[in-house]
Amino acid sequence: MPPRQRTTATNWHSARRRPRCSIANPSTVESARAEIAALFGNEADSAVTVVATADDLPPRLAKLMREAGATAVTVNKDHVYIVADRLPRDAVRGTVMHELGVHYGMKPEDVRRLTEQVMKWAEGTGDLADKAKWAIRSAAKSASTNRDEETLAYM
Repeated sequence: MPPRQRTTATNWHSARRRPRCSIANPSTVESARAEIAALFGNEADSAVTVVATADDLPPRLAKLMREAGATAVTVNKDHVYIVADRLPRDAVRGTVMHELGVHYGMKPEDVRRLTEQVMKWAEGTGDLADKAKWAIRSAAKSASTNRDEETLAYM
């Protein structure tokens, strides 16, 4: 049995919230792993675990994922879990990039610095400002308590 995972509101989040209904074209463990391998080869194997259902997660993590309606979670900034049956096949790439791109191991000072830049962009006009504003709005809707990380992940 793996060591007990410290999972609190400050180090887990809902990468992408999905309605609690069935998904038309859900991922499978195999399809999600294939997509991850296409992005990273074997480099992500130690950092990402894909499970078929939330029931395949450690009990406490499964409970949190169900409560949040989450499809993916990064625990302690060093491991990503993806629940295949909660994630449409066409959303795997974006979800993995979201989790690994920001939540996995990024230093707090870098998060702060980069979030400040996104806020500055949002004050402007044009495509970059629109994208920054969208990222800020999306982060505000997230179940995460870490709005800065979510803002960067959506950017």
